[in-house]
Amino acid sequence: MRTVVLFSVAAFVALAIQTSLMHLLGLVTLVPDLMLVLAVNLGLRHHNLVSAILAFALGYATDAFSGSRIGLNTFLVMIVFLLSYETSRHLWVNNDAVGSIAVFLAVVFKDLGTLLLTGAMGDLRSHAARILAQVFAQALLTACLTPVVFTLLRRGGRILGLPAMSQRE
Repeated sequence: MRTVVLFSVAAFVALAIQTSLMHLLGLVTLVPDLMLVLAVNLGLRHHNLVSAILAFALGYATDAFSGSRIGLNTFLVMIVFLLSYETSRHLWVNNDAVGSIAVFLAVVFKDLGTLLLTGAMGDLRSHAARILAQVFAQALLTACLTPVVFTLLRRGGRILGLPAMSQRE
């Protein structure tokens, strides 16, 4: 139950930053995907059914508040969660650096997957350099923020009395 509280508060803050704060600051082209960072954290560090349900809820909340097609973000976030989960089960290294790499790849996967599933690949053909540069810039920004988000989640978990997740390095 404490994990649900932690990720619910984190998701609320992440959605507020992604959907409102960045637009108020005039940064609408380069917005970090903080909800995806939360999904990767769930996949890497929390291995239970509640985590899968939370990852689904993160994707669905992103769909509900972003105005995109309902189910698209849910589907892609669940795939990212499952890939992160499988990666953490097979790698001996599970630290913030691995998390940043996983988030970078996840943002690239999700953004290109969105282009593919929405039929916007025609735009990619005509404006490939600009679109790919924007995708990689967003992925890099999100990956750079990942250690900060992971640290805040660890601190929030300690405050709520969650057992510390061991970092295998």
